[in-house]
Amino acid sequence: MNNWFIQEYLIREKQLEVVRRAGESWKYTHAWVSLLVRFFPAEKRQFHAVKRKARSLN
Repeated sequence: MNNWFIQEYLIREKQLEVVRRAGESWKYTHAWVSLLVRFFPAEKRQFHAVKRKARSLN
């Protein structure tokens, strides 16, 4: 194995860790997203809550 393979492996590991953390934090962010949805009608909202299927890229 040369340096390039090691770099690719480390990058992949880091990406998996980031994806895993994002998946865990989604549990907690969902609470305030649902609060925003409840208090603000869809026309006034600046952004839309991301659907679960659209959020997962892989």
